Amino acid sequence: MLPSPADSGLGGRGGLVPPAADSGLLAAPVAEAFDLSVQARPLLQDAPVRVGGCFARPLPLDRTCSSAARSFFREAVAGLDLPGDLVHDLAALQVKEIERLIDQGVGWIQLDSLSYNQVFDAHFRSQAGVPGLSPEEILAAAVATDAELVRAAKRKDPGITVGMHICRGNNRSAWMAEGSYEPIAERLFSEVGVDRFLLEYDTERAGGFEPLRFIRPGTTVVLGLVSSKVPQLESPDELRRRIDEAAAYVPLEYLALSPQCGFASTSKGNLLTIDEERRKLALVADTAANVWD
Repeated sequence: MLPSPADSGLGGRGGLVPPAADSGLLAAPVAEAFDLSVQARPLLQDAPVRVGGCFARPLPLDRTCSSAARSFFREAVAGLDLPGDLVHDLAALQVKEIERLIDQGVGWIQLDSLSYNQVFDAHFRSQAGVPGLSPEEILAAAVATDAELVRAAKRKDPGITVGMHICRGNNRSAWMAEGSYEPIAERLFSEVGVDRFLLEYDTERAGGFEPLRFIRPGTTVVLGLVSSKVPQLESPDELRRRIDEAAAYVPLEYLALSPQCGFASTSKGNLLTIDEERRKLALVADTAANVWD
Protein backbone atom coordinates (compact mmCIF):
# COMPACT_ATOMS: atom_id res chain seq x y z
CA MET A 1 0.00 0.00 0.00
CA LEU A 2 1.12 3.57 -0.55
CA PRO A 3 2.62 5.26 2.49
CA SER A 4 0.68 8.16 3.93
CA PRO A 5 1.98 11.65 3.06
CA ALA A 6 3.24 12.25 6.57
CA ASP A 7 5.08 8.95 6.71
CA SER A 8 6.48 8.92 3.19
CA GLY A 9 7.85 12.41 2.76
CA LEU A 10 5.24 13.17 0.10
CA GLY A 11 3.79 15.85 2.32
CA GLY A 12 0.19 16.73 2.98
CA ARG A 13 -0.30 19.13 0.06
CA GLY A 14 -2.39 22.09 1.07
CA GLY A 15 -3.27 20.29 4.26
CA LEU A 16 -4.01 21.72 7.66
CA VAL A 17 -1.24 21.97 10.22
CA PRO A 18 -2.01 19.64 13.14
CA PRO A 19 -2.89 21.68 16.25
CA ALA A 20 -0.77 21.83 19.35
CA ALA A 21 -1.59 19.27 22.00
CA ASP A 22 -3.03 21.95 24.27
CA SER A 23 -5.24 23.53 21.61
CA GLY A 24 -8.32 21.64 22.75
CA LEU A 25 -8.87 20.18 19.26
CA LEU A 26 -7.69 16.59 19.21
CA ALA A 27 -8.58 13.87 16.76
CA ALA A 28 -11.04 11.27 17.94
CA PRO A 29 -9.39 8.12 19.31
CA VAL A 30 -9.64 5.13 17.03
CA ALA A 31 -11.74 3.11 19.48
CA GLU A 32 -14.24 5.92 19.88
CA ALA A 33 -14.34 6.50 16.14
CA PHE A 34 -15.18 2.82 15.65
CA ASP A 35 -17.93 3.07 18.23
CA LEU A 36 -19.30 6.08 16.37
CA SER A 37 -19.65 4.04 13.19
CA VAL A 38 -21.72 1.49 15.08
CA GLN A 39 -23.81 4.15 16.82
CA ALA A 40 -24.45 5.89 13.50
CA ARG A 41 -26.16 2.90 11.94
CA PRO A 42 -29.54 3.42 13.65
CA LEU A 43 -29.29 7.06 12.56
CA LEU A 44 -28.83 6.09 8.93
CA GLN A 45 -30.77 2.86 8.58
CA ASP A 46 -33.95 4.56 7.36
CA ALA A 47 -32.21 5.37 4.08
CA PRO A 48 -29.36 2.84 3.96
CA VAL A 49 -28.85 2.85 0.21
CA ARG A 50 -28.84 6.62 -0.05
CA VAL A 51 -26.05 7.16 2.44
CA GLY A 52 -22.80 5.89 1.02
CA GLY A 53 -19.38 5.06 2.35
CA CYS A 54 -18.90 2.80 5.33
CA PHE A 55 -22.51 3.32 6.41
CA ALA A 56 -24.18 2.49 3.10
CA ARG A 57 -26.00 -0.64 4.26
CA PRO A 58 -25.78 -2.45 7.60
CA LEU A 59 -24.56 -5.98 6.91
CA PRO A 60 -23.34 -8.88 9.04
CA LEU A 61 -19.82 -8.21 7.77
CA ASP A 62 -18.21 -5.70 5.47
CA ARG A 63 -14.65 -5.10 4.36
CA THR A 64 -12.58 -2.41 2.70
CA CYS A 65 -9.63 -3.78 0.71
CA SER A 66 -6.61 -1.90 -0.57
CA SER A 67 -6.61 -2.71 -4.27
CA ALA A 68 -3.50 -4.39 -5.58
CA ALA A 69 -3.56 -1.78 -8.31
CA ARG A 70 -2.47 0.87 -5.81
CA SER A 71 0.95 -0.76 -5.57
CA PHE A 72 2.58 1.15 -8.42
CA PHE A 73 5.08 3.05 -6.34
CA ARG A 74 8.81 3.43 -6.39
CA GLU A 75 9.83 1.55 -3.26
CA ALA A 76 7.75 -1.54 -3.94
CA VAL A 77 9.23 -2.30 -7.35
CA ALA A 78 12.89 -1.86 -6.56
CA GLY A 79 14.78 -4.80 -8.03
CA LEU A 80 11.89 -6.06 -10.14
CA ASP A 81 12.17 -6.20 -13.91
CA LEU A 82 8.54 -5.24 -14.39
CA PRO A 83 6.18 -3.45 -11.97
CA GLY A 84 3.42 -5.61 -13.42
CA ASP A 85 5.03 -8.72 -11.90
CA LEU A 86 4.40 -7.38 -8.42
CA VAL A 87 0.86 -6.27 -9.15
CA HIS A 88 0.00 -9.60 -10.82
CA ASP A 89 1.16 -11.53 -7.75
CA LEU A 90 -0.63 -9.19 -5.35
CA ALA A 91 -3.84 -9.41 -7.36
CA ALA A 92 -3.77 -13.21 -7.21
CA LEU A 93 -3.40 -13.05 -3.44
CA GLN A 94 -6.20 -10.56 -3.17
CA VAL A 95 -8.54 -12.72 -5.23
CA LYS A 96 -8.01 -15.46 -2.63
CA GLU A 97 -8.65 -12.95 0.17
CA ILE A 98 -11.89 -11.82 -1.48
CA GLU A 99 -13.06 -15.40 -1.92
CA ARG A 100 -12.37 -16.20 1.74
CA LEU A 101 -14.17 -13.07 2.90
CA ILE A 102 -17.24 -14.03 0.89
CA ASP A 103 -17.09 -17.52 2.40
CA GLN A 104 -17.25 -15.86 5.82
CA GLY A 105 -20.43 -13.96 4.95
CA VAL A 106 -19.17 -10.60 3.73
CA GLY A 107 -21.85 -8.82 1.71
CA TRP A 108 -19.96 -5.64 0.77
CA ILE A 109 -16.39 -5.33 -0.51
CA GLN A 110 -14.91 -1.92 -1.18
CA LEU A 111 -11.70 -1.49 -3.17
CA ASP A 112 -9.55 1.49 -2.23
CA SER A 113 -7.37 2.27 -5.25
CA LEU A 114 -4.86 5.12 -5.24
CA SER A 115 -3.14 4.47 -8.55
CA TYR A 116 -5.65 6.62 -10.40
CA ASN A 117 -4.29 9.65 -8.54
CA GLN A 118 -1.06 9.13 -10.47
CA VAL A 119 -2.95 9.50 -13.73
CA PHE A 120 -4.73 12.78 -13.10
CA ASP A 121 -2.17 14.46 -10.81
CA ALA A 122 1.29 14.95 -12.33
CA HIS A 123 2.81 16.13 -9.04
CA PHE A 124 1.58 13.08 -7.18
CA ARG A 125 2.88 10.86 -9.99
CA SER A 126 6.34 12.46 -9.77
CA GLN A 127 6.46 11.81 -6.02
CA ALA A 128 4.91 8.34 -5.78
CA GLY A 129 4.94 6.82 -9.22
CA VAL A 130 7.17 4.32 -10.95
CA PRO A 131 9.83 6.02 -13.09
CA GLY A 132 9.32 5.35 -16.77
CA LEU A 133 5.62 4.54 -16.64
CA SER A 134 3.32 6.90 -18.50
CA PRO A 135 -0.11 7.92 -17.18
CA GLU A 136 -1.66 5.79 -19.93
CA GLU A 137 0.29 2.71 -18.81
CA ILE A 138 -0.63 3.26 -15.16
CA LEU A 139 -4.30 3.66 -16.08
CA ALA A 140 -4.33 0.52 -18.24
CA ALA A 141 -2.70 -1.59 -15.54
CA ALA A 142 -4.93 -0.24 -12.75
CA VAL A 143 -8.12 -0.77 -14.75
CA ALA A 144 -7.12 -4.31 -15.73
CA THR A 145 -6.27 -5.26 -12.14
CA ASP A 146 -9.36 -3.73 -10.56
CA ALA A 147 -11.64 -5.22 -13.23
CA GLU A 148 -10.24 -8.68 -12.48
CA LEU A 149 -10.78 -8.24 -8.73
CA VAL A 150 -14.40 -7.31 -9.37
CA ARG A 151 -14.90 -10.26 -11.72
CA ALA A 152 -13.42 -12.60 -9.12
CA ALA A 153 -15.83 -11.33 -6.47
CA LYS A 154 -18.81 -11.70 -8.80
CA ARG A 155 -17.74 -15.21 -9.85
CA LYS A 156 -17.66 -16.23 -6.22
CA ASP A 157 -20.98 -14.58 -5.36
CA PRO A 158 -23.00 -12.82 -8.07
CA GLY A 159 -24.99 -11.07 -5.34
CA ILE A 160 -21.97 -9.44 -3.65
CA THR A 161 -21.94 -5.63 -3.65
CA VAL A 162 -18.59 -4.24 -4.77
CA GLY A 163 -17.66 -0.59 -4.39
CA MET A 164 -14.60 1.46 -5.26
CA HIS A 165 -13.25 4.52 -3.48
CA ILE A 166 -10.40 6.65 -4.84
CA CYS A 167 -8.84 8.30 -1.80
CA ARG A 168 -7.14 11.65 -2.45
CA GLY A 169 -5.42 11.71 0.93
CA ASN A 170 -6.97 11.96 4.37
CA ASN A 171 -4.13 11.98 6.91
CA ARG A 172 -4.63 14.47 9.76
CA SER A 173 -7.05 16.54 7.64
CA ALA A 174 -4.49 16.96 4.84
CA TRP A 175 -4.96 16.12 1.17
CA MET A 176 -2.59 14.36 -1.18
CA ALA A 177 -3.82 14.49 -4.79
CA GLU A 178 -5.88 16.82 -6.95
CA GLY A 179 -7.34 16.87 -10.43
CA SER A 180 -10.49 16.13 -12.38
CA TYR A 181 -11.65 12.54 -12.88
CA GLU A 182 -11.76 13.25 -16.63
CA PRO A 183 -8.44 11.52 -17.56
CA ILE A 184 -9.57 8.25 -15.97
CA ALA A 185 -13.34 8.43 -16.38
CA GLU A 186 -14.00 6.74 -19.70
CA ARG A 187 -11.91 3.64 -19.01
CA LEU A 188 -12.49 3.33 -15.26
CA PHE A 189 -16.22 3.95 -15.22
CA SER A 190 -16.96 1.78 -18.25
CA GLU A 191 -14.51 -1.12 -17.75
CA VAL A 192 -14.39 -1.72 -13.98
CA GLY A 193 -17.73 -3.30 -13.15
CA VAL A 194 -18.26 -2.24 -9.55
CA ASP A 195 -21.77 -1.65 -8.27
CA ARG A 196 -20.88 1.69 -6.66
CA PHE A 197 -18.23 4.34 -7.12
CA LEU A 198 -17.57 6.40 -3.96
CA LEU A 199 -16.03 9.61 -5.27
CA GLU A 200 -14.52 12.52 -3.35
CA TYR A 201 -16.14 15.78 -4.41
CA ASP A 202 -15.77 17.92 -1.29
CA THR A 203 -13.62 20.64 -2.89
CA GLU A 204 -12.96 22.17 -6.29
CA ARG A 205 -9.76 20.09 -6.49
CA ALA A 206 -11.87 17.19 -7.80
CA GLY A 207 -13.23 19.19 -10.73
CA GLY A 208 -16.81 19.03 -11.98
CA PHE A 209 -19.34 16.27 -12.48
CA GLU A 210 -18.90 16.03 -16.26
CA PRO A 211 -16.80 12.81 -16.03
CA LEU A 212 -19.87 11.05 -14.62
CA ARG A 213 -21.27 10.90 -18.17
CA PHE A 214 -19.19 7.71 -18.56
CA ILE A 215 -20.87 5.90 -15.64
CA ARG A 216 -22.49 2.65 -16.78
CA PRO A 217 -26.30 2.59 -16.48
CA GLY A 218 -27.41 1.05 -13.20
CA THR A 219 -24.21 1.94 -11.33
CA THR A 220 -24.61 3.93 -8.12
CA VAL A 221 -22.40 6.99 -7.61
CA VAL A 222 -21.87 8.01 -4.00
CA LEU A 223 -21.05 11.72 -3.95
CA GLY A 224 -18.53 12.55 -1.23
CA LEU A 225 -19.68 16.14 -0.82
CA VAL A 226 -19.35 16.43 2.96
CA SER A 227 -15.79 16.94 4.17
CA SER A 228 -14.44 14.67 6.89
CA LYS A 229 -11.40 16.94 7.16
CA VAL A 230 -12.89 20.13 8.63
CA PRO A 231 -15.51 20.69 11.36
CA GLN A 232 -17.50 23.34 9.50
CA LEU A 233 -20.86 22.02 8.33
CA GLU A 234 -21.77 22.30 4.67
CA SER A 235 -24.94 24.14 3.68
CA PRO A 236 -27.86 21.73 3.06
CA ASP A 237 -29.02 23.96 0.21
CA GLU A 238 -25.58 23.84 -1.39
CA LEU A 239 -25.47 20.07 -1.02
CA ARG A 240 -28.85 19.79 -2.74
CA ARG A 241 -27.69 22.09 -5.53
CA ARG A 242 -24.60 19.97 -6.17
CA ILE A 243 -26.61 16.74 -6.10
CA ASP A 244 -28.92 18.25 -8.73
CA GLU A 245 -25.86 19.15 -10.83
CA ALA A 246 -24.62 15.56 -10.69
CA ALA A 247 -28.10 14.34 -11.64
CA ALA A 248 -27.57 15.88 -15.07
CA TYR A 249 -25.17 12.96 -15.73
CA VAL A 250 -26.45 10.15 -13.46
CA PRO A 251 -30.15 9.66 -12.66
CA LEU A 252 -31.04 10.86 -9.17
CA GLU A 253 -32.15 7.37 -8.14
CA TYR A 254 -28.58 6.15 -8.75
CA LEU A 255 -26.92 8.88 -6.69
CA ALA A 256 -26.10 8.78 -2.99
CA LEU A 257 -24.44 11.06 -0.46
CA SER A 258 -21.59 10.51 2.01
CA PRO A 259 -18.58 12.15 3.62
CA GLN A 260 -15.73 12.34 1.13
CA CYS A 261 -13.69 9.81 3.16
CA GLY A 262 -13.51 8.38 6.66
CA PHE A 263 -12.76 10.30 9.84
CA ALA A 264 -9.69 8.25 10.70
CA SER A 265 -7.76 6.95 7.71
CA THR A 266 -4.68 6.78 9.95
CA SER A 267 -4.38 5.98 13.64
CA LYS A 268 -4.36 9.64 14.70
CA GLY A 269 -7.46 10.52 12.76
CA ASN A 270 -8.56 13.86 11.35
CA LEU A 271 -8.82 17.12 13.25
CA LEU A 272 -12.43 16.78 14.36
CA THR A 273 -13.96 15.95 17.71
CA ILE A 274 -16.43 13.12 18.21
CA ASP A 275 -19.32 15.59 18.44
CA GLU A 276 -18.23 17.27 15.21
CA GLU A 277 -18.13 13.89 13.50
CA ARG A 278 -21.66 13.14 14.73
CA ARG A 279 -22.90 16.44 13.34
CA LYS A 280 -21.35 15.64 9.96
CA LEU A 281 -23.08 12.25 9.84
CA ALA A 282 -26.38 13.80 10.91
CA LEU A 283 -26.05 16.32 8.07
CA VAL A 284 -25.52 13.48 5.59
CA ALA A 285 -28.54 11.55 6.91
CA ASP A 286 -30.84 14.58 7.02
CA THR A 287 -29.87 15.75 3.56
CA ALA A 288 -30.31 12.28 2.10
CA ALA A 289 -33.78 12.02 3.65
CA ASN A 290 -34.77 15.41 2.21
CA VAL A 291 -33.52 14.56 -1.28
CA TRP A 292 -34.68 10.96 -1.69
CA ASP A 293 -37.57 10.32 0.69
